[in-house]
Amino acid sequence: MIKNKNKIFNTLSLFLFLLLFGCAGQLKIPKGWTVEKTNERPCCNPFGMMNPSQKKIKLMPPKLVPKKITEGTILDHELGHAWGIEECKHMYCIMYEPSAMGHTEDNMFYEVLAKPLQFINRFRFCKECRKYLEEKGAFK
Repeated sequence: MIKNKNKIFNTLSLFLFLLLFGCAGQLKIPKGWTVEKTNERPCCNPFGMMNPSQKKIKLMPPKLVPKKITEGTILDHELGHAWGIEECKHMYCIMYEPSAMGHTEDNMFYEVLAKPLQFINRFRFCKECRKYLEEKGAFK
């Protein structure tokens, strides 16, 4: 029950920050990859999935927020994975994953804490991720 409450709280905090300031897509789609925008609209994470073996990204924007507000941010996060970033330890980076710091999904506190930092950073990449993506030629 607590895990579900954490997921719902995390989701609502993400909605709020994306609603206030979502970003447009910053990255190119890697060669050979496809992006599928689906009408599946979950109310909790995940909002996007990346399948490296099929070179496919599936976007599932959240129900409570208009798609145009969230799609760019979700797409950039998934494209970051497609370009080779597994996770980032910097909480202000859109590639942040709590597991990079050894935190489990059961403790969503760190992911919720990261949302205001990502908002302040305008849902962009940290310097390390940006440098990696620039070297790969991933930016539009």
